[in-house]
Amino acid sequence: MRAAFSYLFLFCCRDYGSNGEDCILKVNKYLLNLKLEEDKYIIINLLNQKAFYCDKEVKDALSTEHIGTLPLSILNTLKELGIILPHDYDYIKQFQQMAKKHVLNPNQFKFYGFEIILNWNCNFACNFCIQRKNWGQRESISHKKLQKILEFIDMYGDKPPHVAISGGEPLLPGNYEIIERLLRYLVEKNGELVITTNGFTLSKYLHLFEKYHSVISLIRISIAGPQEIHDKKRVHKTGAPTFNIVFGNLKKAMKTELLPKLRIVTHFDQENIPYLDKWVKILLEEGILGKVPVMFSVVENGGNINSQRFEEYKNREYISKKLIKYFSQNKWALKYIEVDNGTGEFEIIKNIILHGVLPNVRLYSCNGLAGREAVMAPDGYVYPCVILAREKTFRIGKYYPASEIFWDSITKVRSRNLTTLNKCHSCPLLPICSGGCPFKDLSKKELEKVKRGLIPITDCVSCMNKGLMENEVSQLFFEFKKVMGQGG
Repeated sequence: MRAAFSYLFLFCCRDYGSNGEDCILKVNKYLLNLKLEEDKYIIINLLNQKAFYCDKEVKDALSTEHIGTLPLSILNTLKELGIILPHDYDYIKQFQQMAKKHVLNPNQFKFYGFEIILNWNCNFACNFCIQRKNWGQRESISHKKLQKILEFIDMYGDKPPHVAISGGEPLLPGNYEIIERLLRYLVEKNGELVITTNGFTLSKYLHLFEKYHSVISLIRISIAGPQEIHDKKRVHKTGAPTFNIVFGNLKKAMKTELLPKLRIVTHFDQENIPYLDKWVKILLEEGILGKVPVMFSVVENGGNINSQRFEEYKNREYISKKLIKYFSQNKWALKYIEVDNGTGEFEIIKNIILHGVLPNVRLYSCNGLAGREAVMAPDGYVYPCVILAREKTFRIGKYYPASEIFWDSITKVRSRNLTTLNKCHSCPLLPICSGGCPFKDLSKKELEKVKRGLIPITDCVSCMNKGLMENEVSQLFFEFKKVMGQGG
């Protein structure tokens, strides 16, 4: 659980001079510095969830590690906060102690959540889809396989069960009976269901979803922007336009008890980011903003693109700065639209500035790499995430024809954590980034090397951007906080 923090304001008192303690102390290298105003900063200790206000002189002393210029009273406070540490302090030992507390016990093991890939087939042919490589697979979840999935969830899942369905496209007409059976199960178990869909066939499921709305927690609908760009990016496999049908189905769903469950997700890349302003205006004019939560994100990859490095295709920083520029000029929109660039910078800074909530130290970058997420693919096997589904190297279990956990595979996946990310140990953001996702920003060629063991997963990183967090993102939310009348 993340901890809220209170601030301590520290001023540098010049009349004390140096006390020499810089010879035996060192500055904690895992710090985040946010500029509140010209001579006021927030310094956040990412190792222990503590933070404080300080002036520029204290901030500069910490940044340059010239802490001998600080008075003893401030040094003592900084030591109490863990901002400065004994010169022989071992960061890795702290991470290793944390890892010992998270050792899995096979006799008590439970997955936190489950995702069922109902089929690989899709009625769309989006050129950026992370499952594009699997479209040719005709496997799907049958009633027999679903029964085995439910038995697997009962055996290895937390109670109540948290389940998501995806694809391909999960809401193809042929999945109706499978989904209805899953919903009945979740009602019996007091569970919940998350649905990710392109929205094209949503209307065929509205009556069913209304009937079981109590166990549906989220219906996530992907729309690429205004009609002219959506119909270009989210193409039906027949070549037919899709925007009017998807948008119409969204409006139909808004008139039902499902309204609180709906969410619009727009993934941006260089192709549709120019339509950002027009898209927000459409959502506003159509009366959607304020009624349906909206998420703006950055297109993910997952071994789908042939480029040597995925940055050539997407450039996460470029899209992030475009989003920041727009919201800086339209701060009111942040009240209705969440922003997520895929690596967590926006969420972390927003929680710090708007809610006073500091990020936890993350031993693993996600529940999948912690071996706590089970993705059930149509082939009968279990995987740690959707990107790796059908990749034999990363199977962590199977549910069909019989249930089994592959403990050696889970151990291998879990080997990528704070203690083993040697290349990341000098990065100030390591405690909250944990190396990021090692798969989503790889080209096809690179992912193939990982599968063959030519690139260890500990070397594959999707890094947070410290400069972006400390400057553009933090300033955006500081300004938004002032606009919302919450003070500075």
